[in-house]
Amino acid sequence: MKKNRLIGIVVLLTLNLVALFVNAQPFDFSPDRPGVSTGSSVLFKGVFQLETGTYYQTDKATSTETWSLNTTLVRYGVVEHVELRIGSDLIRCRINNEVLTGFIPFTLGTKIALFNGQNAIPKTSLLVNFTLPHAGKKEFSAPNIAPSLYLLMNNDLTMNWSLGYNLGLEFDGATPVPAEFAAICLSYHVTPALSTYFENYNYFSAGSKAQSFVDFGAAFLLNEKMQFDISFDTDPVRLSSIYSVNAGFSVQF
Repeated sequence: MKKNRLIGIVVLLTLNLVALFVNAQPFDFSPDRPGVSTGSSVLFKGVFQLETGTYYQTDKATSTETWSLNTTLVRYGVVEHVELRIGSDLIRCRINNEVLTGFIPFTLGTKIALFNGQNAIPKTSLLVNFTLPHAGKKEFSAPNIAPSLYLLMNNDLTMNWSLGYNLGLEFDGATPVPAEFAAICLSYHVTPALSTYFENYNYFSAGSKAQSFVDFGAAFLLNEKMQFDISFDTDPVRLSSIYSVNAGFSVQF
């Protein structure tokens, strides 16, 4: 019954958003949040951007609850078509009756624009990250540096609709075999200040069952360089046992 009620709420919210899909124009400000996939847009030279937020996540199967006290990504355009990035989360995690609080390891990275995109050719960027060992709370750290590599692509379908997709490899710093990552995200600009999205993302690891998740949300442009966002994330097979609720804020200088 609870599962059916949740599905009904999701459908109702979706129908309300669809009712707004008229006379819309997209906006230019494009943070990498919300959502798990990453956009292909790269900051211009000299532009500084801060993206921060909070979330609550629960997984009843593992009796785990996680609160992000602050999740932050700092981006800076160092030269044309190249940006540098640094990010980390301050979290409070409860596993059964044990509570841990601290920073997860810092991640350093760069996003490089490869193609501007035209017609069927997607706008494409390369994202390379390195999660540092021993650069956070011991219980959250891996013994070795953990690189990850992503190809970020985006097609503008119409003036208001766009389709983004990511392909990547993620090392965990403990095993030599990476997990494969794939995501697809459909976005709609409802008005110049409001956009919505629906996303599916997946992890594939050798010897393990594939993990698939969905999330959806909205972003509100407060002015030309400030954005507020909200989103909901879940496993569609286990709606009532694993989910997260997210909210955040992005500003550009």
